[in-house]
Amino acid sequence: MPIKSNQISGLTVVLLVFSFFSILPFWVLSVFNQPSADDFVYSVTYLKDGFFTAQYNWYVGWSGRYVASALLSLSPVSFHSFTGYKIQSFLLILLLLYALYYMFSHLFDKLSKLNLLAISMSILLIYLYQMPKIVSGFYWGAGAITYQLGNVFFLFMAGSSIAYLKHKNKNYAILSFITLFLLIGCNETLMLITDILLFIGAWFFYIYGKPFRMAHVGKQPFIAVLLVLAIVFSLFVILAPGNDVRLGLLPNSHKLSAFYDSLLSAKKF
Repeated sequence: MPIKSNQISGLTVVLLVFSFFSILPFWVLSVFNQPSADDFVYSVTYLKDGFFTAQYNWYVGWSGRYVASALLSLSPVSFHSFTGYKIQSFLLILLLLYALYYMFSHLFDKLSKLNLLAISMSILLIYLYQMPKIVSGFYWGAGAITYQLGNVFFLFMAGSSIAYLKHKNKNYAILSFITLFLLIGCNETLMLITDILLFIGAWFFYIYGKPFRMAHVGKQPFIAVLLVLAIVFSLFVILAPGNDVRLGLLPNSHKLSAFYDSLLSAKKF
């Protein structure tokens, strides 16, 4: 007899227990975490120049990652808290789990909370054990905030967008716009992936929009509005003067060769 979506099966319980105890070591490792390298650079810059001056200097002299730079400036290290730095890596894993749960709860809104939690924990478990370099992914603050927190914002954006398309609640649209702004300001890789996905989504709904009763913001299709905002936020990142300064540190590099090397790396991973 098939199990209904709101029923709890033995498999769900097994997945919950197995996933929890498999993820637990990654939380325990947070106790031994210590800041290094760029963690101190961002903190020293913040303490020396102040928050707003530091953000301006990062933007014109190093990178257009406006959200990552701001959050790294406010790292626990900036407030002389190594304990906070340990808690940060613990919370990032927990936050990624919650973001997965949030997205799946809107994607599969007929499932029970325990079933959704089992799916989320299973996906997180696979993600953790398949990461090429777990240290850079969660325990090195500069890498974790730049990339993992960006992933968290992406999942919230995806979940909120799905919820808006289903329920037409403007609060979900607002949350989608905010998280889109945050995720694009974290790193260029996620920015590019998001832009491509939104372009594909906008094209799909342009072709098949009427049969799907596509949601609108005012008179404009919701996905199209997301795409336009993504382009605006992306241009703010791409046109940052700091990108050219950073590129100048590698005089033999070229943007096209960098793009080609990125494609090779993506294929490899």
